[in-house]
Amino acid sequence: MQINKIEPPYWYIGLAKIINNLHIMIYGEDLNDVEVETDLAHIGNITTTQDADSHYSIFHLNIDPNAVVVGEYEFRLSKQKQYAHFNYKILNEKENNIEKVTPKDVLYLIMPDRFSHAKSTNPVAKDVDRQNPNGWHGGNIQGVKNHLDYLCDLGVTALWLTPIAENKMAPVKEKRKKYEFYHGYAATDFYAVDPHFGSLSDYQELVSAAHKKGMKVVMDMVLNHCGISHPWVKHLPTKTWLNESNPDKARRTNYRLTTIVDPYRSYADANDTVKGWFSGNMPDINMEDKEVLNYFIQLSLWWIASTGIDAIRVDTYPYVNLESMKRWQQAIHQVYPKLSIIAEAWVDEPAFTAEVQKRNSDGDNALIVMDFAFQGHLQEFMLGRNREKSSYALYNHFVYDYLYKDATQTLAFLDNHDMQRWAYLCKDIQKTKQTIGILLTMPRIPQLLYGTELGFKGDGGTDDGNFRQDFPGGWDDDSCNKFLESGRTDEEQEIFHFTKTLLKWRKSSKAITKGTMKHFIPHNGIYAYFRTFKNEKIMVIVNCKNTKGIVDLKQFAEETNHCSKGSDVLTGQEYLIDTLLNINENGILILNLS
Repeated sequence: MQINKIEPPYWYIGLAKIINNLHIMIYGEDLNDVEVETDLAHIGNITTTQDADSHYSIFHLNIDPNAVVVGEYEFRLSKQKQYAHFNYKILNEKENNIEKVTPKDVLYLIMPDRFSHAKSTNPVAKDVDRQNPNGWHGGNIQGVKNHLDYLCDLGVTALWLTPIAENKMAPVKEKRKKYEFYHGYAATDFYAVDPHFGSLSDYQELVSAAHKKGMKVVMDMVLNHCGISHPWVKHLPTKTWLNESNPDKARRTNYRLTTIVDPYRSYADANDTVKGWFSGNMPDINMEDKEVLNYFIQLSLWWIASTGIDAIRVDTYPYVNLESMKRWQQAIHQVYPKLSIIAEAWVDEPAFTAEVQKRNSDGDNALIVMDFAFQGHLQEFMLGRNREKSSYALYNHFVYDYLYKDATQTLAFLDNHDMQRWAYLCKDIQKTKQTIGILLTMPRIPQLLYGTELGFKGDGGTDDGNFRQDFPGGWDDDSCNKFLESGRTDEEQEIFHFTKTLLKWRKSSKAITKGTMKHFIPHNGIYAYFRTFKNEKIMVIVNCKNTKGIVDLKQFAEETNHCSKGSDVLTGQEYLIDTLLNINENGILILNLS
């Protein structure tokens, strides 16, 4: 008998008082017919689930919450007198003062490998190759921490890092290109931080430092699949742990998420959507299995308790069985009722996104869903040959907010790590600023991808890695430092100043972060909407034309009739309400009315 690992590695008294059914998985060899004894106070017998080839044993204990004390405990296995060591700790409530993610927040999405490297935390790995856009580049958690002042000064309020879990995967070679798993979405150990990024203590320190600066932290979790190099693939903990472990027999998902809600779907189509592998390197986890669900509930609670994160963003959310996800969320909220759950539901139809939110919101905790439809309509508006015509697509998007349980609990974005960069598509500084202005003033939770505030365009290639460019200045040997104004071009500084000014103002505007919305059908190339909270009224005017526009504000009299002037929140310039207003081509005006 050999014991290699125990999961979770430790637990908390505070958690045991709420959820006292603990499942402990031991990895090793020759673990068949294992019986266990322990001094850890428990109620009733310890039951065991074991795999077919003796590499795992899962022990089920009903912990006595009134008898647990801090310290190290032993699990004595069978007659061989093998020991697995397990620790109980005190949950630091001060470190877990979780606040919900709301429209007051602006999320900043960082891919740690591409943001910044700090030499003090861990040496550069041998497989780092910054010349390969699809390889490891060496950015790490400490690098993110080192730039918290930049992020705080920019005005974002929450950090979303792509997964930091260990991705100990062999590189994939296709068409003379070498693809590494720097992105973090193919976990080989869900309880470990990938050494490329640093350590658990690095992540804990990042969360603590962000909180001290008033910023929340969102952890990216993958519950749908693991990496093909995960030990589960070679040796299943139970026969039903994965939806097929043999790559030669595994079906690939059809990526047709609409089968989840389609009333006319075939069983075969729906089954392939949820149970097919996400890719040839990402086996599908069977979250319908009770043991698996319990594993991921404990995993999530362990990460929350160990780090103090404020929210979890769930990758490929609908690919997991929705009912299983709901049970997972209910268990999380039983312990952490304020923790926000953000679901990636990549379908560009608001009816789908709204249905997922309605089905899987947990009581007062509305599931935050990513608004891919908004991104698509805004892109259509930006790139359309007839922008006046395409402005109706943007207007119509918000018409369907009535479908949601809570439309304000949607995450809106211009781009993310899986898309071509916004400024690469836009190629026009005025349109870039205009669309950032729209993003930051709509009744949504906005998200910016790192570098969008500077108009990053990627490095010119067409692979995902090319859009996930390094942040210049994040490495000591970079030729320029765009964290500093001195390292930016005039265009980059113009976009940065525009974005920062809006972000700073947005924090103080309750009309934007809490207010109602009223919009008017686009007319003569002008789309106008109002955000109102008590005595604060904000008017946003969007010129959808490539020529200068003239706006007669009298057409909006039902919102402006008690106002005499409007002050531009970006420049301070004042405009009289009873006069014609000029607006630049592809421009946006954000007025504080009084």
